[in-house]
Amino acid sequence: MTKSKKLLAFLIYIQKHKKFCTKNLSQILQTSVRNVQRLKTEIEEFFQITFIPTAKGCYALPQKLDLEALLPTKRYFEEYEKFIDILILTNSPFLQYLGFSPDSLMKKDNKIFFLKEPPFEELIATKHLQILKSAIYFKKYVDIVYKSDETYYFNKVKPLKIVFAENNWYLAILSKDPINNGFKFLRINFIQEIMQYSNTFKTPVEVDYFFKNFQSLFTSYNEPFFPVTVKVDAEVARHFKVKKFLKSQKIVQENDDGSLLIEYAINNDNEILLLAKRWLPHMKIISPQYLQKELENLLIKFLSDDN
Repeated sequence: MTKSKKLLAFLIYIQKHKKFCTKNLSQILQTSVRNVQRLKTEIEEFFQITFIPTAKGCYALPQKLDLEALLPTKRYFEEYEKFIDILILTNSPFLQYLGFSPDSLMKKDNKIFFLKEPPFEELIATKHLQILKSAIYFKKYVDIVYKSDETYYFNKVKPLKIVFAENNWYLAILSKDPINNGFKFLRINFIQEIMQYSNTFKTPVEVDYFFKNFQSLFTSYNEPFFPVTVKVDAEVARHFKVKKFLKSQKIVQENDDGSLLIEYAINNDNEILLLAKRWLPHMKIISPQYLQKELENLLIKFLSDDN
């Protein structure tokens, strides 16, 4: 029995019986008494309750748990169904982590779905997920050993959110590093070790603002946005009419020749430079002019390095 199934069985049992003994429940769940104690602690933290001791190793439920709030109602069932469809289409390992089998879910819809290959990385560092989820939910500091080009040690950082962006899984953290005001995205699969502290932190108000306006991995943290205007040739204009390549994209003018003037709000030059490089030679930065000059310099450097 997986941990998620044990936790659900625990919840159903105490909701029905209003009390439990760890030894008896360990036999029902086919697990150790220590694991039952861990499940008890997680339920107390999540529901913000404290079980009442009645005898050695036995406890009573202080109040009814609002389990209904955790389950989808008929009104919102379609939204849950859409969510599952998205996970199926991405063949997400996260779906398996929730206890579902993508293969079995797709069998009944094989006339609709066909996956050539998974479009994003497999989430292999699942052993860290429970610690990360707990640390984020309860706002607890963590130490992280991280290995990419070399090994980095992040001490007593604030874990903010697990982020899926540009086909990869990231952990957003706030550290004491002055670069980017301490904000970093760490690839979860590159996390080697993680340790959770018992003491908690307060989330800065700037964090919510950042995630509401976050539009790429290059969006700077706690920095002001400024407008950028680009011109897109008619040959590729259709792509920009049907898709926003950055969240702030706004078509401000469609010219007689079919070209478009598009405005973005960015706070990091790389956000627009990378987009412009992708669409060369069909995108030109109109303002600020220094960004177009920077783009031309990057192109010249690329061509000279290639030679």
